[in-house]
Amino acid sequence: MMTKLDNESDLQAWFAIEEEDVFLSNDIASHAAESLERLVGKVGEQMTIRCCSQLINEMVKDAEWQTRHAGFMSLGMIAEVCASSFKENLANVMQLHSPGI
Repeated sequence: MMTKLDNESDLQAWFAIEEEDVFLSNDIASHAAESLERLVGKVGEQMTIRCCSQLINEMVKDAEWQTRHAGFMSLGMIAEVCASSFKENLANVMQLHSPGI
């Protein structure tokens, strides 16, 4: 759901949207991101890492920019809950996710 962005077929149009407008958006992708954030808050750090790491890693390496965007947004959404594990394993986290940059 996080790949269903406004202007998803036009990267330049999506890029031109003001950041404040993105956070106020009422689209499918925004609802999915908010839901992910709530879910990881409930299941906790260890379960989130076990369930999300491989999926996010695959997403950030995808050929479609919408999927890479969703992967990096997902990484950001779980970062607060997974902060201690990310800090302890920062080299591994960067190694898994930096290929998508």
